[in-house]
Amino acid sequence: GCGDCGVKSNCLSVQPVDTEFGRKTRIDQTSCNTDYSCLDGDERGAVTVEVRPEKKRRGRTAPTPPALPDLSTESVTATHNVFFAGIG
Repeated sequence: GCGDCGVKSNCLSVQPVDTEFGRKTRIDQTSCNTDYSCLDGDERGAVTVEVRPEKKRRGRTAPTPPALPDLSTESVTATHNVFFAGIG
């Protein structure tokens, strides 16, 4: 039924919100991976908004950034960890 999209998708981005009109559901866009699993629920009010691509704007071109000096990798003596956010 209505509001089961969070249960059906098991997605943490589907969040209940108490409003003056009762309990509603919102999608936290900052953590949504856009796999659309929330649509597996029986959510009649779910909509997808598609934005038309912007027309190519005419204007100034971006300035060329200054050249960076070549960096030596010999100065790296320790192991470093890099974390990337995303799916998988």
